[in-house]
Amino acid sequence: LGANETMKTVLLCAVIAVSACFAYDFSDPEFNRIIDDELLDVVEGKDMLLRTRRDVDDEDERSAGYEQDEGEDPTGLPSDPSDHHKGGHCKKHHKSCCGKTPLPISLGQHGKNESMRSTGSECFEEVDAKLGNKTSWESDMDPYNCEKVKRMKKRHYCLHECKAKKLGVANEEGVLDFPKVKDLLLSRVNETWQKDILGQAADTCANSKFDQTWKDDTEEYKCNPQAIQFKHCVWKQVEMKCPEEHQNTGRHCKKLRSKISSETSKDSTAKETSV
Repeated sequence: LGANETMKTVLLCAVIAVSACFAYDFSDPEFNRIIDDELLDVVEGKDMLLRTRRDVDDEDERSAGYEQDEGEDPTGLPSDPSDHHKGGHCKKHHKSCCGKTPLPISLGQHGKNESMRSTGSECFEEVDAKLGNKTSWESDMDPYNCEKVKRMKKRHYCLHECKAKKLGVANEEGVLDFPKVKDLLLSRVNETWQKDILGQAADTCANSKFDQTWKDDTEEYKCNPQAIQFKHCVWKQVEMKCPEEHQNTGRHCKKLRSKISSETSKDSTAKETSV
């Protein structure tokens, strides 16, 4: 690899490590991979759904680990951020455990629509400017500096809020209009089972309580974290309640569903106890 390519590899892989230091808590490594991949796609100027041939090959190579039965897959859930970069470049790790392709939980997941594809890039530039360009996004990707990781967290919050506003599903305060969000998500799927599970997930999460402020944010420019919290909720609901006939049954996916189910049960118990 040349110097530029090496630097690019280091910078891209550093984003993946952000989640390790500072708990959106950002304590869900699987979901972190999803939003990290989306950020990388914006930075690289690529659409998430229009992958290069190398990305497709990487996905094909990994798919066996998700779809094979438990006896053939000894790895389980990847626990080390270094799993993202083997062979000298970062590999995108996210593959849905519900259906052959991930359901569109991202507000900015837009396929070949050119105007919507630009939303992520526009928001990245706007957020970068509003953060005052005190540091570049590259310099914020230091997993050993919690202040910089905190700043990267804010980028995620602000990017999600910005996209929700531009897509007309959030007001000026970043508060989501849940019926509009649901309509937007459902407009991106065609199969009945997909509409059913995505609609149920959106309804469940619309009734959840989300923070609209971030207690660690001390800067003048503030962002509403509701959009990313809602997205995390929808993702968990989809993976946990995926119809059995559409579940990928590899060991990774079994462990993921078990983990999400366990966390959800604990959350429910905690809420009942606090009442």
